[in-house]
Amino acid sequence: MGRRLGFIALLALGIWADQVSKGLARQLLAAAPALSHGVGPIGFKYAQNPGVLSSLGADWPEPLRLWLFTILVGLLLLGLLGYLLGSPRPRGRLLWCGGLILAGGLGNLLDRLLHEGLVTDFLFIDLGGLRSDIFNLADLLIGIGMVGGLLSVAWDCFKRRAGRAGRSPRTR
Repeated sequence: MGRRLGFIALLALGIWADQVSKGLARQLLAAAPALSHGVGPIGFKYAQNPGVLSSLGADWPEPLRLWLFTILVGLLLLGLLGYLLGSPRPRGRLLWCGGLILAGGLGNLLDRLLHEGLVTDFLFIDLGGLRSDIFNLADLLIGIGMVGGLLSVAWDCFKRRAGRAGRSPRTR
């Protein structure tokens, strides 16, 4: 019960922080030029993205974007939520990583539902000649959750293999 409550709190906090940050971006950055040096290598530039990561699908027909980026993504997120909450004993690291992915996914989905299919992006990283695409807090949560989940699965596989390697061979 405690893990699930923590999971729900993480989910709510992630969605809230994402929506607040996007609201601030709409208020403060919509009419402002890009700030290439915001805080260290982090810059700010307002954008409304009809696509997904790196504006993939931004030029696709609106009905296709609606079905793929709103309806299908919504169903996948609902399935992930059901899996994580419905699991009899959810695993710690994967539950938290799934919570981050869900918080980010639901934050972007909420943006699409409230802003005519558009997601507010406002952050970029500028490391001299290396510059990222524009993204938002939800994208960051999704990325952290995915990397954390992959590392968690890899760590579990490594531990299982190490455990098997330490066992003595079976005798027949």
